Amino acid sequence: MELVKYLLVWVDGNCSMQKFIVQMEELQDISIHDLRTLVSILANNEELTKLSDSQFQIFKITPEGDVHSVGCTSAPVKKSVMAIDLKADKDPQTQPPFESELRNILHELGIAKHLKGYRYIVEALQEMNRDPKTTKNFTNVLYPLIAEQFKTTPSCVERTIRHAIEASWSNMNRATTEKYQLYFSNIVKRPSNREFIVAIFDHISFEIGRLEQTSVNMKVIDERYSA
Repeated sequence: MELVKYLLVWVDGNCSMQKFIVQMEELQDISIHDLRTLVSILANNEELTKLSDSQFQIFKITPEGDVHSVGCTSAPVKKSVMAIDLKADKDPQTQPPFESELRNILHELGIAKHLKGYRYIVEALQEMNRDPKTTKNFTNVLYPLIAEQFKTTPSCVERTIRHAIEASWSNMNRATTEKYQLYFSNIVKRPSNREFIVAIFDHISFEIGRLEQTSVNMKVIDERYSA
């Protein structure tokens, strides 16, 4: 039988995006829930079996590089949506720059460039890209860094970012919301500053194949299933 890779993406208890990839023979006539159970056993992660349907997604990556959303559509997922490139890890130069992906997603989320909140969010994400440790402490580390850069106060940075997120969230259309549902813990309620920014960071990292070590739990089992 043909070997394919199954990619499981989910949101953990800390609202961080996680993924697990396994290469195995293509499974026929198996439900998405049974497939999730099988992958959870291979990943040795019981948390996966407790996820709701909105908290996880499974993709099938064929040897040709096509990406299919298992259980949702039989057509390959567009590269503009998931942009999963199997060569990304081997050739970093083929990856789009972090800043380019950052501005693309902010535009899609409807955060206008002229807003101060836009500039603060951009700076926050760039700082997280430079030093992922800033993700752990927005109030005492990230906001003061941005405030110093823009000659303002940390409280002003927090408030301005919150206003930009509120405007984006209230104007976001359903298609955009569903597209990013894997990255937001609750697509109905407006996310906090940290949830919003970390979700964007996870999405960008996933897009360009630069998943940050502390937010990713990826294991590839090739020896067991490769010929």
